[in-house]
Amino acid sequence: MSENIELTEAFDDDDIVTLTDEEGNESPFELVDIIGFEEKQYAVLIPYVETEEEAEQSAEVMILELIEGEEEDELVSVTDERVLTEVYELFKDMHEDDFNFVDEE
Repeated sequence: MSENIELTEAFDDDDIVTLTDEEGNESPFELVDIIGFEEKQYAVLIPYVETEEEAEQSAEVMILELIEGEEEDELVSVTDERVLTEVYELFKDMHEDDFNFVDEE
């Protein structure tokens, strides 16, 4: 995904959002959590899947800063590796029973 990603659907009951990149490609993601860190909020997303078989495959977590707007919210790429690492570690600690985390080496 690119530097700034617009939120094209508001968070709904299903917590599925469609992100549009700079090239106009749309991809559905599931909003797993919103984590507060250093006075900002970060959305943790995973690619949306429709079947259990797809869910069993490994998926990368996407962490984007959530900027609340008056009319709609915006998700913005995070470039600070320290922030990404810290937010991911918080997410892992909070959801260790929900996901099977695999550390890449």
